[in-house]
Amino acid sequence: MDKQSLINEIEQTLIQTNQQLIKNEVFGNTPWTREMKKALGNLGKSRGFKICAACKDEDFETEWLYDLIWYKENLKGNLIEVPLAVESEWSMGWKHIKFDFEKLLVANATLKLMICCSYEKDIPPLSEE
Repeated sequence: MDKQSLINEIEQTLIQTNQQLIKNEVFGNTPWTREMKKALGNLGKSRGFKICAACKDEDFETEWLYDLIWYKENLKGNLIEVPLAVESEWSMGWKHIKFDFEKLLVANATLKLMICCSYEKDIPPLSEE
């Protein structure tokens, strides 16, 4: 699967998860984070990747370095690929998002995803940082 197709699939997974959460009137940082990790983790598993994420009710490995990663190992058990690294921060404003975002800057992953929210007035400064 090419990179753009994978990006589209991740985007659709997140959109569907968000729509389902809204439909079921599920609100709050903890349940939204848990459900997005589950959805992205299950997508990664369906693509043959191992998953690290803190999701108690899923069969994922414990969280490692980032909120969620997909990875592959060779036959000897050595890490050979990290196709996705994800960080999330639900606190509003750049000062809260900055730390997690900067962790992604040093990630050696093919795709890096930051899930966050912000006040509309903060969007231009976030994109300029």
